[in-house]
Amino acid sequence: RILNDIKNVKSLSQADQENYLIYKTFAELFNDQKVRLGKVLNEVPIFSSHKRGQNISILTIRILANVQRKEFGKVGDQVEALKRYAGRYLRNNDNYRSYLWIKICIRLVQSKFNKKAFIRKSREEYELLKANPLKNYRKELSSEIVRFEDCYEFILSNL
Repeated sequence: RILNDIKNVKSLSQADQENYLIYKTFAELFNDQKVRLGKVLNEVPIFSSHKRGQNISILTIRILANVQRKEFGKVGDQVEALKRYAGRYLRNNDNYRSYLWIKICIRLVQSKFNKKAFIRKSREEYELLKANPLKNYRKELSSEIVRFEDCYEFILSNL
């Protein structure tokens, strides 16, 4: 609701408009609203060098939206993009939760989107996520707009 109260999004800086759109898209997903994924992707430049932390959020939005739509074929490509991103940018402990999230997404594809298999295959990474709460990480380094545990639960509820 708060996101809808912003009267003139166009008056925000470009960076704030992009952040607004990412937050709004997560809110729509978690409120079971249909996300206009094409619009989001057109309005938020993906993989711009100054937005490294946002890239995981954008890729997560794509994965969650396609799981919600049951378009599982597209999820595999997005997980591959996450793996490439991780290989380039996630090399230190400050990114441990992002690393675990990517492993969970890989397990989703490996389980062939079968809920029981996904739970079984991702149990270890999910438990490690819970054992390493977001509050233990510096906010400015976090790429989590929505806690990865909540994203995991979203996936489970849509399988």
